[in-house]
Amino acid sequence: MAAGSRFSTMKSIRNCTNFYPIPQSLCSCNITRTSYASVNLHYQVKGKQSFENTGSSRENVLGLKSPIGVRCYTIRPNCTSSSTFSNSHFRKAVPLFSAIPLLKYCSYSSSSGSSNAGKGVDQIVSASSGASGVNVSDSGVGNEWLDKVKDLWQSVVEGATYTGQKAKEVSDELSPHVERLLDSQPYLKNVVVPASFMLTGTLLAWFVMPRVLRRFHKYSSQGPVGILSRSMSGEEIPYEKSFLGALEDPVRYLVTFIAFTQIGMMVAPSTIASQYLLPAWRGAVIVSLVWFLNRWKTNVFTRALAGPVVAGLDREKLLALDKVSSVGLFVIAVMALAEACGVAVQSILTVGGIGGVATAFAARDVLGNVLSGLSMQFSRPFSLGDTIKAGSIEGQVVEMGLTTTSLLNAEKFPVIVPNSLFSSQVIVNKSRAGWRAIVSKIPLQINDLDKIPQIANDINSMLRLHSQVFLGKEAPYCFLSRVESSFAELTVGCNLKQMKKDEFYATQQDILLQSVQIIKKHGAALGTAVIKAVIVAVLVLNIVNGVECSRRRGKGSKKGRNVETSLEYSAISCRAHTAVLTDFGGVGDGKTSNTKAFQDAINNLTQYASNGGAQLFVPPGKWLTGSFSLISHFTLYLHKDAVLLASQDISEWPVLKALPSYGRGRDAAGGRFASLIFGTNLTDVVVTGENGTIDGQGSFWWQQFHKGKLKYTRPYLIELMYTENIQISNLTLLNSPSWNVHPIYSSNILIQGITIIAPVSSPNTDGINPDSCTNTRIEDCYIVSGDDCVAVKSGWDEYGIAFGMPTKQLVIRRLTCISPYSAVIALGSEMSGGIQDVRAEDIVAINTESGVRIKTAVGRGAYVKDIYVRRMTMHTMKWAFWMTGNYKAHADNHYDPNAVPEIKGINYRDMVAENVSMAARLEGISGDPFTGICISNVTIGMAAKAKKQPWTCTDVAGITSGVTPPPCALLPDQGEKKMDCDFPADSLPIDLVEFKRCSYKMSYYV
Repeated sequence: MAAGSRFSTMKSIRNCTNFYPIPQSLCSCNITRTSYASVNLHYQVKGKQSFENTGSSRENVLGLKSPIGVRCYTIRPNCTSSSTFSNSHFRKAVPLFSAIPLLKYCSYSSSSGSSNAGKGVDQIVSASSGASGVNVSDSGVGNEWLDKVKDLWQSVVEGATYTGQKAKEVSDELSPHVERLLDSQPYLKNVVVPASFMLTGTLLAWFVMPRVLRRFHKYSSQGPVGILSRSMSGEEIPYEKSFLGALEDPVRYLVTFIAFTQIGMMVAPSTIASQYLLPAWRGAVIVSLVWFLNRWKTNVFTRALAGPVVAGLDREKLLALDKVSSVGLFVIAVMALAEACGVAVQSILTVGGIGGVATAFAARDVLGNVLSGLSMQFSRPFSLGDTIKAGSIEGQVVEMGLTTTSLLNAEKFPVIVPNSLFSSQVIVNKSRAGWRAIVSKIPLQINDLDKIPQIANDINSMLRLHSQVFLGKEAPYCFLSRVESSFAELTVGCNLKQMKKDEFYATQQDILLQSVQIIKKHGAALGTAVIKAVIVAVLVLNIVNGVECSRRRGKGSKKGRNVETSLEYSAISCRAHTAVLTDFGGVGDGKTSNTKAFQDAINNLTQYASNGGAQLFVPPGKWLTGSFSLISHFTLYLHKDAVLLASQDISEWPVLKALPSYGRGRDAAGGRFASLIFGTNLTDVVVTGENGTIDGQGSFWWQQFHKGKLKYTRPYLIELMYTENIQISNLTLLNSPSWNVHPIYSSNILIQGITIIAPVSSPNTDGINPDSCTNTRIEDCYIVSGDDCVAVKSGWDEYGIAFGMPTKQLVIRRLTCISPYSAVIALGSEMSGGIQDVRAEDIVAINTESGVRIKTAVGRGAYVKDIYVRRMTMHTMKWAFWMTGNYKAHADNHYDPNAVPEIKGINYRDMVAENVSMAARLEGISGDPFTGICISNVTIGMAAKAKKQPWTCTDVAGITSGVTPPPCALLPDQGEKKMDCDFPADSLPIDLVEFKRCSYKMSYYV
């Protein structure tokens, strides 16, 4: 009661000037409001009686002769009031407590009252200021906040206690009347009132809770420690991908389910409904909890996979953890639901008898395979493409699953191996060997024992001078290792350089033959048993070499002539090994399918991925092929007369799942055809040549698209996913079925010297589309397209928002574009992951619809910001600039109408255009305008039949300087105050990449 009385008195004095009548004689005064701090302070010193006495004084209550002078920054203006006022107002209902005034800054003094009171107050105020942190001279900012929080919390507790007491008193007073009313109206009591509470709770869950969660997320992200709103790297997490964002939908649907099931039971009660209501609620709680955990887990893993390696985990390990956690959640959910429905799960798991034993053994094997698979994911004894041997099993790893691993043996038969085998066998990984070694035994006749020292010295010298012997680790050796009654045995051994299998066999054969020649030169003879062994070994090696060479030359090359050539070009990486497509059966007649030849060649070169990488050379010819996949540390090189022809046989185009940031295909709701040149989860990939050609033969696909016969989205020419360190250069791309070059979810990308040509009427033949990529450089490219020459993207609607991977740090230089129906550079419209820091300069546009085009819409979410364009020349354009916030192409009808994109920081400068129909069409979003637009030093020459109004602007804001014709009012010109829009002076990391000069000599059949 003391706390309640104290709080009542404090509240009354604090709020009297706001809530109670004031004498007319005082209406002309600026009344200073008494703060809680002063009231509380005085209360502590003088006690409750002091304030009761003070309350009897009208002037003291109104603050004119306050026991503590208070100078607040909030001053009440002149007012009108009643002429009556009494202390009885203090005993009336007290307004609800508000903590907001406590946070307002007030300075305290003892300007009134008696001298003793003033002295006491001075001392007390000083001490209070030191304790509460109100004294502005105190440098302890952290202590101030701590003391304020303590004071605030104390006031909140006191207010809540008093409010609760009052509420209880009111409730006790009203309860009998309410109970009588409800007892007289059973339907009102049993149905209407509970249903109203349920519906109110549902409405709060749908409309109030999301705003509260968003506000809490915002405040937590702005606080000093944002545990739930910041990633491990310190970056702010978008609400949709945060802990609270994952919680929103499960809670809303859970509350709705519980409310409506309860309402249904009240409206139409039945024994069955009441019997199953609680199990249904328990099941709903379990489903909601698992749903929430799965959403949060998905968000966490998506952010981790989108970013750099975290805590030593690579992408494969994260994917494995994601799978395991998903399976674990699913199993737990099923078991919990079964328990909630009354199923005895424990009894099922512990079922006895023969069936239980069999189940236990089967579960043990499966669990052993799973645990072994997880162990391999983390220990990585081998990777995809490695050639391994475990016991009697040997082959190339083509797939690593959770329970099994797939190998391809020497006969190219698939071998499925349980993962538990690898935990009990010694694994030999031949692909990770830095070098190979040979050790051979050569018996000599016992009569030649005295000649062995000289023979051993000569063989040692021969090995040291051999071009294929590796001297970096151990020296070659030859010594007498065994003496028998009929023969003596020499051991010959050395390390060899990294080489192909056929080269290894040929080198071993050469060393053996030279050793035999040295033995014969000294007049010694081989032992009887060894002569046969050496002959057999040589014959076997010759046969193996012959078979290998025949297989690799292919049927078309045997009839041609051998051509020797040399290559020299710049690349991010040079390769230690080179192969020619014709060595794997390739036929360049424009009719024979080479899909298998390409994939066989690339699979064979996988063995060199960890040893200097490999290059596949495509010689002159027309090479018809379907889709094939690249590998890491790999170069695909096209001769200037080489043409890759995309097959029109749909069976040669695998179907892939829809991209996770798009949620569906673009041409159809299903998946998509793999690109002609495809790769995923790679590093260090080069696709280059002497301006060789890749022809997509797109007319077939365009016809199918226009007829609406496609079940899946058309393929692209080049698409690399989840890849880093990419170079695509010096190629000509023709007639793509859809987009030409599409790097996605990738980083460190160089695209140089590319010529792209497609009919201007061809559908969706975008030139280069960096999509959710970081650190990309596009330069020295010439593009003629039926769509955007460069389209910057980052995901579509709710799928892109959930995936949350932006495109950023993009440089575009020296680009020439012809696109009568689209843009030179388009930002969006699929930009739901965000687009930031795009720098374009030295651009030429000819007969193109628009120069720079920003496309977005409500539902896209995310942002387009920090865009910089300069030194752009445009000839014959429809618009120089075009921005629209009404580009209504959505993935489906489930997009979030509250996901409004943010467009800001758009900078255009130093541009010239001629023969333009309309200078600019700038259309933002109503209620969410595009801001921070800056255009400077731009001259636009209008066409003879140009629009009468050169600029149209709605829902945009910014400034201009030195722009002709004069811009719209929403972009006011700065007049004589000349200015330049921003363009960053720093260099992006991709500008610092250094090229290497690569040289090769090779031969091939034509």
